[in-house]
Amino acid sequence: MRRIPIVVASAALRPFASVWRASTPLVAEAGVMAVFLGGVAAAALGPIAPWCVLAALLIGAGLRRADLESWALFIPGGLAGRVQEAFGRRPARIVAASALVERVLFVAIASVAAGQYAISFFVALLRQSRFASKLAPEDLITPVAVAFVGLVWVRARLGRSVSGPARLAAIWAAVAVLVALVILGVAVGAHVTASAPAMFDLDALKRSLAGGARGAWPVGIGAVLAGLAGLGVALPAIGTAEWLNPVAVDLPPPRVLGLRRSLVLVTAFTLVVTAASACLFLVVVPERAQSVFFDLPLIGIARVLSAPVWIREVATVVVVGAAVVMLLSALETGLAGTQAVLRGLAERGVLPEAILTPHLRFGTSSRLIDTASAAAVAAILASGGRVAWLAGAYGVALVATQVFKVAALARLRRRRALPVASRPPALWI
Repeated sequence: MRRIPIVVASAALRPFASVWRASTPLVAEAGVMAVFLGGVAAAALGPIAPWCVLAALLIGAGLRRADLESWALFIPGGLAGRVQEAFGRRPARIVAASALVERVLFVAIASVAAGQYAISFFVALLRQSRFASKLAPEDLITPVAVAFVGLVWVRARLGRSVSGPARLAAIWAAVAVLVALVILGVAVGAHVTASAPAMFDLDALKRSLAGGARGAWPVGIGAVLAGLAGLGVALPAIGTAEWLNPVAVDLPPPRVLGLRRSLVLVTAFTLVVTAASACLFLVVVPERAQSVFFDLPLIGIARVLSAPVWIREVATVVVVGAAVVMLLSALETGLAGTQAVLRGLAERGVLPEAILTPHLRFGTSSRLIDTASAAAVAAILASGGRVAWLAGAYGVALVATQVFKVAALARLRRRRALPVASRPPALWI
């Protein structure tokens, strides 16, 4: 008798999920930028920061719309597969390497931001003790960030990653907290007029933009260059180029319809939370106190709510908890994405095939997990625990992957006609 091997993919055995459930990891990943980007942009750009963040978010929404068109081509291998189809093997390896760098930096950003919020809460608990004067929070961020990566690494290696209803409920509870913070911040901002003119006064914005020229360029050219530089600071808000595959696998066919709803959901979340929090940070937080909260903008918004002291304290604790939950979930998703990129590189022959060998006892891709975690720890140590430095490097990696994606789509579009169902509505952005 002849034996015929039969392989059944585990994804085929899972039940389909709703758009809300399938989009949960993507929402958590988008929420990472809401946790820190408003403060980082305000520190670097001043009053033009919210507009740069908003512009980056709109560009990201347009690029996600292009992802739908790319996904409808049904070319295996993800972004690297499409680039190989369009330009050949060597550019595909380059884009896979840039995607790997982007995923590693994202994991590092999520862990460092989680460390910042966790350390701020720990220091606040000890501020009345005799140890408070001996604590240096900036020295503790890097070890705590590495510890968060180690926690996710251990759970992934043992095959015990958090999933299912518990993770779903935790992420959406964190989303509800951030949305409530924005609503309360808007209520506070309606009564604040001291900081608002710097953001909404056209002459003040022109002076801020022209200041970037430093006399080396005419005012108009200097304003354009300063605006582009500001957009470069806000580039992390664009989002990853590989967001479709983790979402599409859980959606029922026709998957394009579910992916469209996911795109609308994530775009609405980023506009409501990320853009609004960046704006509120400059409006409601007093200018003299903004430097204290550049790395923790959500805490800065929570501390100025119009409420008794004990309510502000409770709100701060809840916001810290929501931020850490969001960041740890995104950290786990980012680590899984790093493993997927490493697997693709191994299948293309860039990395040795031995890296794909599963663990003998747990059956997990232990070597992939070890490599991804080690790379993230190396990025954290190289940055010194500075989220602004990581965000800048992450933005550069994002530009590289997005440029390859758009170029490949433009070339493939001329080769084949897309089905009507894959064309997104024109008014999504």
